[in-house]
Amino acid sequence: MNLVKQRKYGKYFRHNMRLYTAIFAVICLAVAGLYLWNVTRHQTQQIQREYQSDANRIAIELDNQLERIQDLMKDISGITWVQKLSTSSDVFLKDFTALEIIECQKELSRYLAVDEAITDIAVYLPDRGKLLCQKGWFSAGEYRSYLKNRRGLDADEIFAAAAGYNAADAYLTWGPNLENGQSVVIIRSLVNVSSPAASLILVLDRNVFNRSIRKLGDGALRSVQMRNADGNVLFQTYREAEGYELTVASGILPASYRMVYAPPSEVRNRYGVVNLAFCGTLLLALALGVTAAYLLSLHNLRPLNKLLNTINRLLGDAPDRPAEDSEFDRIESSFAELYAQKQGLQKNIRENYNLTRQYALMLALSGDRKLGEWTRHFNELSIPFTEEQYYSVWIVVQRQDPPEQIDWAAVLFEVLPELSSVEEIGSGAAQAVVILGQKELPARERHLEAAEGVKQLAMERYGVLAEFQIGECKGPGVEGIAQSYHGLTAGDQKAKDPAYGKTGRELAQYIRENFCDPNLSLKELGGRWNLSVPTVSRLCKEALGVSFVDYLTGLRLEKAKELLKEKSLTPAEIAQAVGYGSEYSFRRAFQRSENCRLQDWVPPEE
Repeated sequence: MNLVKQRKYGKYFRHNMRLYTAIFAVICLAVAGLYLWNVTRHQTQQIQREYQSDANRIAIELDNQLERIQDLMKDISGITWVQKLSTSSDVFLKDFTALEIIECQKELSRYLAVDEAITDIAVYLPDRGKLLCQKGWFSAGEYRSYLKNRRGLDADEIFAAAAGYNAADAYLTWGPNLENGQSVVIIRSLVNVSSPAASLILVLDRNVFNRSIRKLGDGALRSVQMRNADGNVLFQTYREAEGYELTVASGILPASYRMVYAPPSEVRNRYGVVNLAFCGTLLLALALGVTAAYLLSLHNLRPLNKLLNTINRLLGDAPDRPAEDSEFDRIESSFAELYAQKQGLQKNIRENYNLTRQYALMLALSGDRKLGEWTRHFNELSIPFTEEQYYSVWIVVQRQDPPEQIDWAAVLFEVLPELSSVEEIGSGAAQAVVILGQKELPARERHLEAAEGVKQLAMERYGVLAEFQIGECKGPGVEGIAQSYHGLTAGDQKAKDPAYGKTGRELAQYIRENFCDPNLSLKELGGRWNLSVPTVSRLCKEALGVSFVDYLTGLRLEKAKELLKEKSLTPAEIAQAVGYGSEYSFRRAFQRSENCRLQDWVPPEE
């Protein structure tokens, strides 16, 4: 009877169920709290970043507009007739005719057309109480009335500011704070050291600024102010408001912009659906946690039952043998019985010495991972393998059955007296595998010469024609046995085949046609041609003149350079197009090849 069905809801199951449920509940609550905190923090930071980006855009736009106005005022102040007016307040009496004044008006009108924000331009002469604007020649009183009635401005304050400028104030600056009007005034002093100054007055439409701000600004923007270095408000859009404040320095004036936005906590309310989703996710996580606890408890019980059933089969018990009260006691007693069986197995191994010895030698040939477990038994099996010796593997092929068993070890010792050990593995009447051990690295030429001697001796002594396949010694130690044997069976014999060179050419052609395939590798080529990875690697190097990796990298980077010249793909797209798994791998390979970073590479001239 299956133990899971018998004891599914027993003490062991209930204990695990309670434990896992508590663990999952604590984890879910902790993760939920951390998630809520992190989401709130992330949302606040995201909103603040959006505000900062928005404020920077507004400041740049206002600076650009002010810079255009500043340049325009400089141009106007450089006009000849404007300089004459600023030189002497009586100059117009001698040099200015009615026609010339009309031309001056037209010239000012042309400047008005340059920027839609400018509505009026006037050159004011404080000592004469006169000014020249695009509408003609006016007295100060007439222009005051015009500004007050048509523009809704505090003209007295404007003229007081224009008349009060001196040489130290000869710079672009905002006029009076007119937060309730539709216009803004900018005044520039026109200073001449030999005479009183004139002033250039520009009247701007504040709606133009407001439109620019609304177009760029976030919906949460409440107010924009411009303040001078003393903190005085020079300009303001919208109404004074409270909220999240940001200050951005002007890039062209000794002033700064103060933006007021809605508090992030208010804006965050728009993400209320996230909180709802969070609650739903928490409930779902708790439900999944309980389910996971149940399944995990059940999962922990099943391996225990499986282990017991396996032990029963190993011990020869019936599959439906009832389990004892304690599963773990049963497992303990079963392992004790298995250990006793292991001892008996080891005794049988000792009794079957020759078979065991042959098995160990076969493991050495195959390079099986169990070899490490068997090396400690080599001494027990009288196998003289050490890490200090060099080993070569020979395959002896007998063309006919000998009249008696050939002792190849004795024949080899006779021809190669420098050998320190010879181990023979019989694999058939017509074939044997022989492992040769030497204290010094054997020369292949020496073994080829010895093979002829062994062949002649076998013919003379036993009347047997034998052929020898000699594996090259790859290195010292037991691992060299498998390397020599695999090289013999997979590489050396194939290299003698005339078709081997053709295979190399086919491999080279396939690489050139499929180098953009990200799955192209020595392993993939070996599977396609039914060759080992070392054999494919050697074939590629013989056919290409360089290693597989170097050749493949060269093809991919040349293609990448062509795509870089076209400038139609991003580095990530190019990396994918030429067969790289990631942009990072592509950039690293490119830098190693070109000795420069990808972004610094300059295509050579054609």
